[in-house]
Amino acid sequence: VTPELLAAVAEGHKAGRRLFVATTNLDASRGVVWNMGAIAVRGDEAALKLFRDIMLASTAIPGLFPPVLIDVEITGKPNKEMHADGGLSAQLYTAPETMLNSSSGYKLPATELYVVVNTGLSPEFQMTERSLLGVLGRTISVGVRSMMRVGVDRAAIIAKRSGIPFNIAYPALAQTDQQARGVFDSEFMKGLYELGVTRGRTGTPFVPDVSDALRAPPAPAGK
Repeated sequence: VTPELLAAVAEGHKAGRRLFVATTNLDASRGVVWNMGAIAVRGDEAALKLFRDIMLASTAIPGLFPPVLIDVEITGKPNKEMHADGGLSAQLYTAPETMLNSSSGYKLPATELYVVVNTGLSPEFQMTERSLLGVLGRTISVGVRSMMRVGVDRAAIIAKRSGIPFNIAYPALAQTDQQARGVFDSEFMKGLYELGVTRGRTGTPFVPDVSDALRAPPAPAGK
């Protein structure tokens, strides 16, 4: 995140575009959504540091990367809040939590909703490595996928309630049979990215129905 990137985000904000990044405040046990454009518009060194800290915190996966301490002011006194991966509180952000509840009549102020998911949605059978890191990695993977399925379902519901089209893209649409080797397989991620780019340019990157994505395949029978 360079000063030039900060200036570009600020210009986008002034033009009416919005960039939101989510983190989880571990001290308060709640999700926080940051208006990155509003921060970038300030344009000083403090804004650049805050922008970078939020980006780091938003990807601080528990157990793999350390949380980030962000400087805040509480009742006039300086303090530090501990922030980590926004996925701990919600895998997707479409609206404030209270507006997504089934009892809410809130409708999105949008004409369409597009969701890009960076993980598979259906449960997959895979033997878990019998080690501390293996179990931790598999636990995170299962939790992320389960929360994402709930998030996608809620996003589809609020789109329907708002009377707007819902569109989703996720890795299975890239039509690859390759499996990742470990939590961070850079070659797998690069290949998946290239497939996504190709699909975006030549195919139909989004589908309007999530039923197939959320349908769990049967697990292999034990002996």
